[in-house]
Amino acid sequence: MTHRVPDASVFARGWFQSQWVPEAAELLSQPAALFAPPVLEQEFTTLTWRLELRGSASETECSAVLRAFAAFDIAVAAPVDSVARALAVARRFKQPAIFDALYFVCAEALSAEMWTCDRRFVRSFGKSRPPWLYLIPEDIVAARVGAGT
Repeated sequence: MTHRVPDASVFARGWFQSQWVPEAAELLSQPAALFAPPVLEQEFTTLTWRLELRGSASETECSAVLRAFAAFDIAVAAPVDSVARALAVARRFKQPAIFDALYFVCAEALSAEMWTCDRRFVRSFGKSRPPWLYLIPEDIVAARVGAGT
């Protein structure tokens, strides 16, 4: 079974109508073992609250999405020294915060795929981008084209 580490942006783009990216929803519907650093729940809840505050999502939608998120099977993984390793990644690739790097370090430690909708994060790696770091929707679309679908 495929091991994946989706960041909070994947859940937001896959579940919120105002943020909808069909490829994110597609990825979340595929069978895979999902892992995430402990920060995922707090980050996703904060993102959900911000959408509600801005009026991009209703309280009803946010509550429903948070219930769905709570029911989703995601194993929490906290690799040894993950914060220090995430800081090193953030420094090397000039990230403004370590949150995205925590997902990166988690995926790296588990030899898993990391999926994100954060173009800035992925582009920061330039030619050093690892082959297991994927950007939605671009990498799903490219895979479809490569497969001839």
